[in-house]
Amino acid sequence: GMKSEIYNEGGKSSHYEDLINREKMLSLVNEISKGYVRHLFFWDFSRLSRNENVSMYLKLKFVKHKVKLYTKDGVYDLQNTSDKFVYNIMSSYSEMENELRRERSILGKVKSLSDGKWGGGSVNFGYKLVDGYTYEEKSESKYVKEMFKMYDEGKSTNEIRDYLRLEGVVSRWGKTIWSLGTIMSMLKNEIYIGSCRKTMDGKEFII
Repeated sequence: GMKSEIYNEGGKSSHYEDLINREKMLSLVNEISKGYVRHLFFWDFSRLSRNENVSMYLKLKFVKHKVKLYTKDGVYDLQNTSDKFVYNIMSSYSEMENELRRERSILGKVKSLSDGKWGGGSVNFGYKLVDGYTYEEKSESKYVKEMFKMYDEGKSTNEIRDYLRLEGVVSRWGKTIWSLGTIMSMLKNEIYIGSCRKTMDGKEFII
C-alpha cells in the first residue's frame, strides 16, 4: 500500500516566495526527485507557491516524476494537457492574489501612516499602541527616562545595562539581560524625542 508522510510548513508558503526559506518544501522536492512521491495532497494551489517561477519549477518536477496532484477542488494529472493548462491558470491566479494582497497591505499601511498612526509592526519600548496611535507606556517609560538621564550624566552603556538588570526590567523580547546594542540603539532613536521616521512605498513619513 501507499506510505503517507505529512509536510507541514506552517505559514512559510505565504511568507516566502522562494524555496530557499522553505525547508519542508525543499525536502519534499528532494523526495520527488528521488522518485519516492507519486501522489501529492494539498489544500489548494496557493499552498504550493504564490510565485510563478517556483510554480513552474514544481510543475516540471511533477511532470518528470509523474506525480498526481490532489486538492479540495479535484485531481490533476499533469501528463494530461488539459490538467497542465489548469495548473498554469491556478498558479497564475495564486500569484495574482498574492500581489493584490501585498498591494492592499501597503495601501493600508500608507493610509495609517498618513493619518499619523504607527503603520504596523512592534512599537518601541516605552510606548504602547491604542487604536493604532502611539502613547506613552508609563510602566516602561520611567526606565527609558532614567536611561537617558544616566547617559547624559556620562554613565556607560554597561552601567545602564546593570541598572536595568538590578531593576528587573524585561525587554520587549522577554529578556532581563539587555544587550549593549539594544541600549545604544534606543539612545540613538529619534522616537524618544517625539519623532519617528518611516518609509513605505517610496515615501517617508514622520509620526
